[in-house]
Amino acid sequence: MSSSVETVRAVGEASSTGARALPLKLILVALCMAQFINAYDTTAMNVAVTSVVKSLGTTVSGVQSALVRYSLVMASFMLIGGKLGDVWGRRTTFTLGISMYGVGALITAFSQGLPMMVFGWSLLEGLGSALMIPAIFAIVGTIYPAGKPRVSALAAV
Repeated sequence: MSSSVETVRAVGEASSTGARALPLKLILVALCMAQFINAYDTTAMNVAVTSVVKSLGTTVSGVQSALVRYSLVMASFMLIGGKLGDVWGRRTTFTLGISMYGVGALITAFSQGLPMMVFGWSLLEGLGSALMIPAIFAIVGTIYPAGKPRVSALAAV
């Protein structure tokens, strides 16, 4: 079977539950989009510092400290996120991470001051990313067969 037609039994559990399995390309698109959000987030916030300072009525150093805290939280909990993926399951950890990230993004979008932004962006989005990123690579490594299909999927991510 070609990789575009292959489906994932581990993700869809088609044989035991009767649910349809998802095509590998659809899963890869979702994982790539999640990884893009993680990579884009820090860059976008660095560009928007001036606007954020004006909107929240804070200082540049305050917003920069929130940027550093996001990276620090994400990096600090990345190994724990990978271990939780082994314990809870990769799909569960990915789903929890993307949900936490989404809630953090919503809080950040509606933040009225720097403390609210730090909570939403630095803490919740940082923890969400720490859960999501290891799960993304573990899912790709699990569902794609070794060799060229896995290498291509990892390259896409």
